[in-house]
Amino acid sequence: GVSGAVVVVLVIDEAGKVMAAEASKASHDEFREPAVLAVREWTFVPAKVAGKAVRARVNIPVTFSLEG
Repeated sequence: GVSGAVVVVLVIDEAGKVMAAEASKASHDEFREPAVLAVREWTFVPAKVAGKAVRARVNIPVTFSLEG
């Protein structure tokens, strides 16, 4: 089994959709692309400032655990 983690940096727009995603850190390079592809499909509740939806940059950890 192999386990590890990737930190994906996202830019989320005012509608909660992922505008950009890139892996900033990974315990194994093989996990980078699957992590980025996965989080690109997610939808978020947009960040708000003074009640108004705004773009936000966030770090999302993605954990992998593969059992043989």
